[in-house]
Amino acid sequence: MPNWDRNNMNNMKTDVYMVRSTLESVIPRALDKFEKNRNDESLSDLYIKTDKENGIIEIYDDMENLLIKESVDAWLENDADADRFAEEFSRMAKPVLNDLDKQSFFSKSFIYKPFSVSLVNEHFILLEELLFLDDENLKLSGESLMDLDKELNDFLKNLLKEN
Repeated sequence: MPNWDRNNMNNMKTDVYMVRSTLESVIPRALDKFEKNRNDESLSDLYIKTDKENGIIEIYDDMENLLIKESVDAWLENDADADRFAEEFSRMAKPVLNDLDKQSFFSKSFIYKPFSVSLVNEHFILLEELLFLDDENLKLSGESLMDLDKELNDFLKNLLKEN
């Protein structure tokens, strides 16, 4: 493997680790801060803003109140432009948020469903929904939908073979 590929792979592993460790740190702290200051308010959305140029992540509640702002110096070294960085962040953040959901971080009494975690730009315009939770509805996208499509195709093939 050429040197540049190995370096690129190492940078990608570092970025995945950085996104994971950052989200695993800031999300619980943001929820704790909201809970302490909520005045009987509920939470149905979290907004994440990333500022690659300044190496900052910010978490906001659904009223656009800042909950957490943290420096992520490693982001300053990422040579991706802002759009590509947002795409990379989104791709890496989704499994982390799903893991946090499995650990019941979003099962607090003040969190109302449907609940979502979204990546937004500096004007709070939605870039991508990273997590969507609803007790009554299931929203499928990405790999989940592709797996379901394959399972349905396999089922149909087996069904047609039997007839």
